[in-house]
Amino acid sequence: MRILAFHLIVALLTFIVGVTASTFVSNFNLKSPQPDDIGKPHGNRLAARNGVSSPATEPDGGDAAAVAQTVRSLRRISTDFLHYDDVPVAARPLLTCLKHQLRDLISSTINAESNGSDTPQQLRTLILTQLRNDGVTMTAEEPEEDVADENNLDPPYVYGDIFDISIEQPGGHPELLVATTTIGVCCGADTSLYLFKKSGDGWKLILAQEAGEYEDVSGAHANFQYAISPPDGDGNFFVATANVNPWCTSNWQSLRYSVMRVGPSAYQPRVLLNASDTIYLGVDQPYNLDVKGNSFSLDFEGESKNPDELNRRHFLKYRVSLNHVTRVARK
Repeated sequence: MRILAFHLIVALLTFIVGVTASTFVSNFNLKSPQPDDIGKPHGNRLAARNGVSSPATEPDGGDAAAVAQTVRSLRRISTDFLHYDDVPVAARPLLTCLKHQLRDLISSTINAESNGSDTPQQLRTLILTQLRNDGVTMTAEEPEEDVADENNLDPPYVYGDIFDISIEQPGGHPELLVATTTIGVCCGADTSLYLFKKSGDGWKLILAQEAGEYEDVSGAHANFQYAISPPDGDGNFFVATANVNPWCTSNWQSLRYSVMRVGPSAYQPRVLLNASDTIYLGVDQPYNLDVKGNSFSLDFEGESKNPDELNRRHFLKYRVSLNHVTRVARK
């Protein structure tokens, strides 16, 4: 009898413990974060599903305070004289973040109801004023020569420069606004292009060209130029851009150029041409990009086959059809 009673008591205790544990686990599962929530602030699950970056990966854009925060972070990053061409690992995502925050600040400014009748120049002034109020000012793209240290070594380059922000309305396109932002990298600059189209009472980003994240400064888009063709009979147009890779030595670099049309999304343009040529930078106007009608041309200082001269002027011309680019001249 004693043994039977003992087994009954053990069974009863096991049942009670099992029910209690089951209730605890059930309640825990109701309150515990789901896989999408782990590592994210509360309320970010919906944002993650909609493709919105969480603050942990990229600070909120669209306002000057966010730009100022990123600039301050970049100001804590510098190169050393042995690695000028390398972009510090910590700076790489911040440079992309800065581009996107400037893009979003431009978008929010041009789409503000109170700014609906402002000219491109007035919109630019509003943006610069917002930045200045948060302590961010434009930096001269060619600063005065820095003084070397006592070891006769060049001083380090400190990241966080914003060289320029421009907003323009291209000729023949009252429905378009073109914004460019130019930020600093060591030995050069990096320009991004954003094309907005009038949509109802606002402006929608329809085409963007940025340099992706890069390990050394040659990935940046320096000496940037763009041109937009006049609309054809169906209202179609193309965008031609050109840039030169920055580098800390040599006047011989790469001239990179492309032709695009608006694609399925701003960051998926229809690229009709991507090409490059060697360019010589040791002249006042290394190259010029021009668009006329359905063609675009480049004249630039490049290599010479004549052994008696270092460089000579080259001329390229391309004709652009709906989906094709054809070279019609090279001199």
